[in-house]
Amino acid sequence: MPDCQFWKAIAGLLPGPPKAFEQIMKDDQREFMALLARPPARLTVEQVAWMLNCAAHDIPVLVAEHLLKPLGDPQPNGAKLFATCEVLELAADRAWLNRATHAIQQYWQGKNRLRKLSLGYGATYESYNRRVARHVPRKATAA
Repeated sequence: MPDCQFWKAIAGLLPGPPKAFEQIMKDDQREFMALLARPPARLTVEQVAWMLNCAAHDIPVLVAEHLLKPLGDPQPNGAKLFATCEVLELAADRAWLNRATHAIQQYWQGKNRLRKLSLGYGATYESYNRRVARHVPRKATAA
């Protein structure tokens, strides 16, 4: 279990954002980031996405890849909450950030490849998502 002393995790790791980043940040994001001096104990999917500088729709990809664990045992269609201390520690770990970025890129690369190819043979987006989530390779079709 990660050490939950968020003061250690954020000490010196969150310098002031550059001007270009400030311009694209929304007001509510800026207000949320200002709370990092004393963040809430639990974070929503959107708040985790802000902290990791990714989109909210990328968080379920990280959960499916077991790179991010929600608190409790939420239902698949239920709201997911995450421990702030754990997210801060993961955000400070370069190796984890590399794995998370790779997982997100692989997911969207597969989705885009599927969109470009003909589905055929009864394949659907849902069946493709199940294959990706289970890491089961797609069977080769005879030509």
